[in-house]
Amino acid sequence: MSRGRRYSGEGKLNIKKVIAVLIALALIVIVVISIAKLFGGNKVESKVVTTEYFAAYSEGKWGVIDSKGKEVVKNSSEKNQIDLTYKKYYKNLPKSVQNKIDDISSKNKEVTLTCIWQSDSVISEQFQQNLQKYYGNKFWNIKNITYNGETSEQLLAEKVQNQVLATNPDVVLYEAPLFNDNQNIEATASWTSNDQLITNLASTGAEVIVQPSPPIYGGVVYPVQEEQFKQSLSTKYPYIDYWASYPDKNSDEMKGLFSDDGVYRTLNASGNKVWLDYITKYFTAN
Repeated sequence: MSRGRRYSGEGKLNIKKVIAVLIALALIVIVVISIAKLFGGNKVESKVVTTEYFAAYSEGKWGVIDSKGKEVVKNSSEKNQIDLTYKKYYKNLPKSVQNKIDDISSKNKEVTLTCIWQSDSVISEQFQQNLQKYYGNKFWNIKNITYNGETSEQLLAEKVQNQVLATNPDVVLYEAPLFNDNQNIEATASWTSNDQLITNLASTGAEVIVQPSPPIYGGVVYPVQEEQFKQSLSTKYPYIDYWASYPDKNSDEMKGLFSDDGVYRTLNASGNKVWLDYITKYFTAN
């Protein structure tokens, strides 16, 4: 029998190379399967998380926090921040005064309040402390100008408005010397000079708020003059009617609010507190 002939041109099959190729293919398949399992085999359900952001105010600064309380935007510049908490305190003030305060506060400036008191108005210092209690120490820039026994005519002649103008006021609180006027000049002269004086104060560009000198126990003519003065200002300038907080002028309760000096014309500590509490509430709503 003849054997099959091997042609010289036919190449030999390399078993080792075939095996190597098969192993390589197997490894590639294994790697592909592993990758598929890694990225596609274990599906993770996606979850949408919504984060909310809020404006936050602390220690005189504004910033932004997220719903977890984490600070997102930090603003450490107090100079550029406007603290609007004052608005809850000034709501008893006239609208014109509120507008003036808003305008000044929007520029991060202090509001200059120039107060004209009779020298024995012992409540002036406590009044300033009360304003600082509610508004803080850097909101009001308070200037005090005092007079002694002068009448409104004398204050007008002394050009007290020039002293006021020197303070560059935004708001003026004027204690009209009605009792001094009552003791020294006619009622019509008092109204005329006070009206001119208040007009001069307003010419400084400030908002003017008027209050009378304190009441007295058992007064007869003086209370009538105060009432007429109040009515004359009703449509012109805001008037702090703190007399309304006192009891009847002839009552023992009223008498108890004055020093026992024979004439009962000087408020004692309790009497001054009535005045102080009223104007504090007027300026702070507290």
